[in-house]
Amino acid sequence: MDELSTFIHCHDKSFIELIQATEVGVDWMPILYFLIIWAIDLIIPLTQTVMRIPNLVFICISFILILNLLYKAFGNSASLTGTVTVFTHSLLIPFILCEARPYALYLMLSCWVAYELQRAFTSNLEKKLHVRLLIANFLCPASHYFGGIYCALSLVASLLLNSSKDRKSKSVIYSSILGWAVFFLCCHETLSRQMEETITTISNEPSLYELFNIYGTQVYFPILFVTALACNNTRAFKKQKSLHNYFEKNSNFILLLSASWIAIPTILFVLGKITGSNYMQLRYYSPNLLAYGTFLAFLCSIIMKDKVPRKLMSLAYVSFCLILLTLNTRSLASSYKDESPENALAFLDKTDLKVATFSMRVAFHITHYHTNAVQFLVADQRYSSYMKKFSKHLNCIAIESIDNLIILPDNSTLKSESKFIYIHGPMGSPINLQQIDDFALRNGYEISKRKTLESSEASHAFYFEKITD
Repeated sequence: MDELSTFIHCHDKSFIELIQATEVGVDWMPILYFLIIWAIDLIIPLTQTVMRIPNLVFICISFILILNLLYKAFGNSASLTGTVTVFTHSLLIPFILCEARPYALYLMLSCWVAYELQRAFTSNLEKKLHVRLLIANFLCPASHYFGGIYCALSLVASLLLNSSKDRKSKSVIYSSILGWAVFFLCCHETLSRQMEETITTISNEPSLYELFNIYGTQVYFPILFVTALACNNTRAFKKQKSLHNYFEKNSNFILLLSASWIAIPTILFVLGKITGSNYMQLRYYSPNLLAYGTFLAFLCSIIMKDKVPRKLMSLAYVSFCLILLTLNTRSLASSYKDESPENALAFLDKTDLKVATFSMRVAFHITHYHTNAVQFLVADQRYSSYMKKFSKHLNCIAIESIDNLIILPDNSTLKSESKFIYIHGPMGSPINLQQIDDFALRNGYEISKRKTLESSEASHAFYFEKITD
């Protein structure tokens, strides 16, 4: 669903139409990621593979940035172990890799902010302005609004370890604030419009279970990793006198930054309880992969001390991690396939009849994958206008209600059709299965055929045929 939303958001649009689609708030996010996908669409057609390639690139860069940050703090073995463990065991990595959404970009840019902060304070050069830090602080919240929180806490963590009065700290503060100012100037109007226009937001109070789910499923300790660390005095490890750990500013900075990042879900949980808004989505906190990697590397460096794993053990562990990543990715892809209405709607390839549906997911899917004309039935004219701003390819029709019976408006092209298919989905439909016959009869149709679809997104198909006198 979200991936189809990205496609419809970015496909076949002018730049002005892209801005308008972002401002309506169907995808309540900043424009940066959609701008990238839109630019790709101008060069080559958007397919599933093409849409996912940018996320693969962003994840690879994130891996390099995290590895570099941890190497400077904990040394080679610990940093490599922590980074590989997180990227292969976290259930979030396959998700953001397989979903054409901005979370991989968001992870990469958050890590870039941390990297540039560490670089600014460890460099011997004093600069009046850190241009790359400025750009990172601008782009990070432009990929996801929560990126601003990660940027702010990263700056606070760095200043707690460095005097805010010296020249280096002042240039870091100026660079960061200037980056946020550029973001505000570029994106505040989009955010304001989204807050005014969006009508697809679902507000509900967050639960403790959701908070626990975020902390519990983002990453877990593999049995092999814990066992290896516990047995570090065995022959699987060898002493290396030259190995040393950096428990100075480098490790202090990344540990403090990670602790502050880990607290963000709890902070937003409390804020959600106060405001009645729910921010408990695992993907909103994808930058926390850096924090988990940090704690794994720290644990590894404490236990291993002056020892490093032998090559055979390292190879066995990396192989285990890659197998686990493959299994997790295949499992996620399989669950996506099971939830998708693709197989259930395959029968549309054999007919050119128009399709009507109240389900946004079904409408998105047919618009993208099928040649059938589809009419997306919505509750009122306001919602119809709202969705038309999102995409000109969505043929939205506002229904009318008379005596609690739903009728198609006179301007609906379905009225002129002798036959069409109505696809029923549980999401968004104002009528249940028992009311389908009344819906058909009230609009001058009878149901000539019924078809059960094996999909949670699209449960039934009804062939409507006009009643002739």
